[in-house]
Amino acid sequence: MEDRRISPEINGKMRILFVTPVIPSETDGRRPYNFLRYLAKRHQVHVLAIQLPVQTMDDTVRIAKLGANAKAFRPGGVTSAFLSVFRGEPLRVGWCRSSGLRAMLREFVQKHSVDVVHFDRMRMGQYAINLPGIPKLIDFTDSMALYLERSMPYRISFLDRIVDGYDLATIPRHETKILEHVNLGLLCSDVDLARFQQDHPSAPIEIIQNGVNTEEFVPQTRGDVALPRCIITGSLFYFPNIDAIRYYEQEIWPRVRMRVRGIKTEIIGARPTPEINSLNDKLGLIVKANVKRMSDQLYQEDVYVCPLRVGAGMRNKLLEAMAAGMAVVTSPLGCEGLGVRHNEHVIVAENPAQFAEAIVQLVNNPEFRTKLGMQARQYVEQNHHLDIIGEKLEQAYARIIAEGPIQPPVKNGNQGTK
Repeated sequence: MEDRRISPEINGKMRILFVTPVIPSETDGRRPYNFLRYLAKRHQVHVLAIQLPVQTMDDTVRIAKLGANAKAFRPGGVTSAFLSVFRGEPLRVGWCRSSGLRAMLREFVQKHSVDVVHFDRMRMGQYAINLPGIPKLIDFTDSMALYLERSMPYRISFLDRIVDGYDLATIPRHETKILEHVNLGLLCSDVDLARFQQDHPSAPIEIIQNGVNTEEFVPQTRGDVALPRCIITGSLFYFPNIDAIRYYEQEIWPRVRMRVRGIKTEIIGARPTPEINSLNDKLGLIVKANVKRMSDQLYQEDVYVCPLRVGAGMRNKLLEAMAAGMAVVTSPLGCEGLGVRHNEHVIVAENPAQFAEAIVQLVNNPEFRTKLGMQARQYVEQNHHLDIIGEKLEQAYARIIAEGPIQPPVKNGNQGTK
């Protein structure tokens, strides 16, 4: 039999199969999209993905342009999520069930030589179970338990509270099941690792932080502007971003407008909810939906604001703004997991008054604004460049390939009598 292992020094082109809950893009799944940007230039990469209802085949074309092949499948959706209750699985896992994807995965590994399978996020770990003979890795990305614990106090909808409560109760058990079938798990920060280890103290976990394309997100100027703008970005359908915008609009923005006459805030991102759309043209707020390239919206003259109160993991949008040389004002949670320092790389604000004070300071002090932005850019280049992150992922692949396929534990029912 052919020995397909390669050394941890990565002495050959790897054959990688990516299994994801979205077709990775700059809007949906930026972390795996950035991984693919790096990997597809160096290795043979195939992607099997769940296609979100809002996604089209154009998203698979973008993956092909990166150099990877992609096939997309419809999810089980709401019906499958409901049935997951009877299986004791998280609703998120049930939603991503796809018989088509499962069949294609098994067929693919039978017909093709695969060095490693990369499962993206907890909900796709279900496909790692009963897939023997191949080294497997799962990128949990962040701690779902931490995310849900932080979200629930801010949830307004009773149904959302029920859904989150159910998933919070069932996710640790499902994670344990997945970990029995993979060589390694990934998380993006020490904070997520600490919470993850409360449920899985001996799990094989490695931290690989998020990366940013510093060739795309670069410092640029709007020219001679009379007044900087405040900029908020993110997926405008995602609850933590909705909550952050609500917090900003109600508690921070009025304080800023009282002190800076004529200032505007642009809220930029994909698929805004009706609540977010209703803010457009309201008291200096402007909603810019579904822009073609986020990198075209970030300018050094402006002030980037990240007032997150909810979430886990590491914020890609913050890294993008920093790579663009913007001065950033963020909550402690917004820059969580990063090695940034207050007043050197970003300004950290803990309440609405501090946010407003920092924004006004940056608007009125262009020299400090420029200095802070350039130091932020340097931090990203030194710590989150795609080459740095991509090499860490390659090394993780190489180690588990050298280790070989993991042997799942034998269940009691299969051991027979002794």
